[in-house]
Amino acid sequence: MAYNPSLGALTDVLGKGLTSTPKVEGVKYGRVVEVILSKEEPGEKYYKKYGELESINGIFYKNIFDSTQEDELDTLPFAYYDSTAVTKVPFPGEIVMVYSRPKRSTGEGDYPFVNYYTDPINIWNNPHHNILPDPKSSNTEVVLGDNLIEKENITGLHPFGGDVLLEGRLGQSLRFSGYKHPLNSFTDDSNNGKPFAILKVGQDKDFNKLEKYIENIDKDPSSIYLTSEHVVPITPSVTKQDSFKGDKPEDINIFKGNQVVVDSGRIVLHSKTDSLLLNSKNYITLGSNAVNVDALEYISSDAPEIFIGAKAEQPAVLGDSNEEFLKKLLSLLQTIANNFNLAKDPVSTTSAVAGLGPFILKEVSALTSKLESLKSKKVKVE
Repeated sequence: MAYNPSLGALTDVLGKGLTSTPKVEGVKYGRVVEVILSKEEPGEKYYKKYGELESINGIFYKNIFDSTQEDELDTLPFAYYDSTAVTKVPFPGEIVMVYSRPKRSTGEGDYPFVNYYTDPINIWNNPHHNILPDPKSSNTEVVLGDNLIEKENITGLHPFGGDVLLEGRLGQSLRFSGYKHPLNSFTDDSNNGKPFAILKVGQDKDFNKLEKYIENIDKDPSSIYLTSEHVVPITPSVTKQDSFKGDKPEDINIFKGNQVVVDSGRIVLHSKTDSLLLNSKNYITLGSNAVNVDALEYISSDAPEIFIGAKAEQPAVLGDSNEEFLKKLLSLLQTIANNFNLAKDPVSTTSAVAGLGPFILKEVSALTSKLESLKSKKVKVE
């Protein structure tokens, strides 16, 4: 089978430090000393020696049964990370399994065999860290490494029967669940076996118990809940719904069904190049202390009925039609005033008024017929 010709340039790099003939050894257990994270960490010479990009996540380790080994990287064995889908970068001090496996070869002959390592062994059953200090060493202090801080209140998720859990070191987690369990508040006899998933980042900052953690949407910093037939027990930030004229949607902490609930201190939906579309069969509701809508060109709203105000009942007045109506009314008043100004004595005044009568009646009748057209047929205000 053909291989990518660009790999040919890596032949020299890949061959350095590799065994030329297959040699399968048993499983060893190693205590992580250093992890290659970049060209600069722990140094460019190690990055180049072990395959450049291929060296990323590789570790230098000590045999856990040999406490005489020094921490000098040049003298320590090296192992590549044996995972292609999910990466968990180990902390120094964590224990991993190490074994030999074939490494790719771009030339002829046998595959070179090198060391690979697994994810850290779950010593403390805690996703935060599983560091096991060397019992033969006088130094039993837990040191995570540069810029890494131990979080004493972080714990793993409490499992429910049949769960699949993916957990980070700082309270990030993804739960795939759906079976009834005494501690599973989402599932009962009515929806046992219906799937739901919870993605959260962080956990309740006040949680500090020696027990497993169960998600709490009100206290976890950020969460996404995806359900198929479940109620999400969330406390609404705003409960006011006075704008509804008829039926209202079920409260967000009561509705039971397939839904997606996103909760955080702040949520941003940002469209970079095209549009942001919100499309709902029944309702779209906005609830907040203040609702602001800004546009660079125009704001357009359309519906058979538009209500402005919780008690809106009266039709809004059409601006242009109302302006035209008022102009004609003012013109009529001006005509009446001009005729009165021409009158010099009581006799001429009577004549002026008598002459205006038919004209005024005609104009007033015309204006009256237009009163109904001044009102909007859609928009109601209070």
